[in-house]
Amino acid sequence: MSIHELRDTLNFVHSECIEHSIAVPVQHWQLRDMLKGTSRSLVFCQGNKVCRFNVRTGALDDIITDLSFFPTSISATDTLVVVGGQKGQYAVKNLENERFVLGTVGHAINNAVKICAFNNDTNFLFCNNDNTIRRYSYDSLDELEVITHPWPVNNCEVSVDGKHLVSVGDTNQIFYFNVESARFVKSRTLKSMNDGGFKVSWNATSTCFAISTQDGYVCIYDTRNLSNNMVIRSKQNRSIKGACRNVEFSKKRSLDLLIFTEHVSYFTLLDARNYESKQSIKVFDDMDKQISGSAFLEDEEKVFISMDDKIVQYKLENRRTFGSYCYDAI
Repeated sequence: MSIHELRDTLNFVHSECIEHSIAVPVQHWQLRDMLKGTSRSLVFCQGNKVCRFNVRTGALDDIITDLSFFPTSISATDTLVVVGGQKGQYAVKNLENERFVLGTVGHAINNAVKICAFNNDTNFLFCNNDNTIRRYSYDSLDELEVITHPWPVNNCEVSVDGKHLVSVGDTNQIFYFNVESARFVKSRTLKSMNDGGFKVSWNATSTCFAISTQDGYVCIYDTRNLSNNMVIRSKQNRSIKGACRNVEFSKKRSLDLLIFTEHVSYFTLLDARNYESKQSIKVFDDMDKQISGSAFLEDEEKVFISMDDKIVQYKLENRRTFGSYCYDAI
């Protein structure tokens, strides 16, 4: 696969940042998707509790406390939070009615948990080291489907239109599923670079998805031509520091950005209209810092990078608004 080179720019975020002295620790050395953005808040784990930070008011409160495990994965909306643990544990809390559920799913670490809508029901997807994705109903907590893989599953994501699922794991294979008869049916096996994948993200129009890889690449696929993909390397590509742990498309179609974070120090924003330009930022110039997550708060026009000891806030360039676009892979 050939590497796509992008032009450096300074146009996506303002250089000035605001630091919040709020810790978001790395709770597994490879799993660094521990910061989630809702409409106005950031949700994250600290040890065995789950916290919420309102970026408008500055209020910091605990959502869940005194868990019997340290979460290694998290997913959140305005109304629901779900976390997964090292031995298949999970916890769910409804922030509107205070419903709280503890349970166990699978036989190993829950590498990722996802909240998704499926057939007019709220579902959870648990990506487990026992080579499965398990789909559960939130209402009944019944196990609805087990999707078996030949490798530990690190991450997955359902497309915004609800028609497809992509999964990645401890391999350079990527599984692509269609939704058929209320189940996920595997359609294609794709390839990334040479090492395992750690995160999947779909764009707002469900025409593109991106994969971040252990060997320091982001691979972008257009669903109109899945055999052709675009590969972008990280800033520190030749070392473990440059492992791409997290990748996320903005969901606001007028924004069209893609962010990815590296194992330490750097994050990069890409122009997702045409993939011609990027802005790479080292969070602190004078030292390496472990990055534990990233999140857009698009209504606030901000992006956040979390570390073991703080959250750093950057202002998105609000003059940069465009119509939706995806690169032409055909």
